[in-house]
Amino acid sequence: MHNTIYTSPKTGEILFLNEEDSYQNADKSEIYRIKNGVPYFSNVTSFGEKETQRVFGAEWQSFTDYDADNLEKMSYGMEGFFKNQTVLEIGCGSGRHSRRLINKYEAAFVEAIDLSDAVIVAKELNGEIENINVTNANVLELPFSDESYDIGFSLGVLMHTTDPKKAFESMCKKVKGGGKAVIWVYAKTPRKYFMEFFRFFTKNSPTVIQKIIASLLSYTLWPLVILSNKISLSNHFKEYAKYDFYVYKTDMYDRISAPLIAFYSEKEIEKWFKDVGFDEIEVTTYGDFFVRGVGINKK
Repeated sequence: MHNTIYTSPKTGEILFLNEEDSYQNADKSEIYRIKNGVPYFSNVTSFGEKETQRVFGAEWQSFTDYDADNLEKMSYGMEGFFKNQTVLEIGCGSGRHSRRLINKYEAAFVEAIDLSDAVIVAKELNGEIENINVTNANVLELPFSDESYDIGFSLGVLMHTTDPKKAFESMCKKVKGGGKAVIWVYAKTPRKYFMEFFRFFTKNSPTVIQKIIASLLSYTLWPLVILSNKISLSNHFKEYAKYDFYVYKTDMYDRISAPLIAFYSEKEIEKWFKDVGFDEIEVTTYGDFFVRGVGINKK
């Protein structure tokens, strides 16, 4: 079983657990607290990162029952991809993908990190699964040694960071030679850009206002989701017809509240993989929803 060894996000120096139940370096110039069983390494300074912490922390602490299997959509044509592999998951949220990686896709170990207090929920929901380790960390300053994991994995998260390409590069540094990376980011589509016009008025609103707007929009549009099984409507409504209203409302909150969002083409994602020296790159688009990229570290 994989044994997590934390390193300084600043210097790469190995950290150890002290008597005060915190992680520190040798000269005690760096000390990282543990909260509710979760080590905290993130240190955010920019407005975008702070808002991301606020919004997604609120989302996953509020919608704790959300359990939509987006991983199933992402893993088409990837049978056995995660089996017996150690996985670094960037942006675990409440940890629903973490447990599926173990229970359904037979990963050997999942190192699950998130920037927000969603890690507390992830720890609570997955605490009985011994081969999942949950950490609060910034993807741009990961507290792990380079080339430590078989797979770098991020589903619907990188496009919410202050620098998605740099975040991807940071993740890939932790992938072993011969290891793999798989990501899912929003696709460049007219529908997504139309939504950005509306989000201009919602993304910086207080959390309570965002939740009210998400509920109003969800109740208004849900009848169209139901009708999409009977009449021809957009892919957006047809996709959500597979789920219940709770999933739709949660995703609506996510959609209108995320402070940072970026969209990408297949060519852009292919270039990301090439720029970090990965090979056997496969980039595909799922409907008008997301772009998936997969590659192998040939170092």
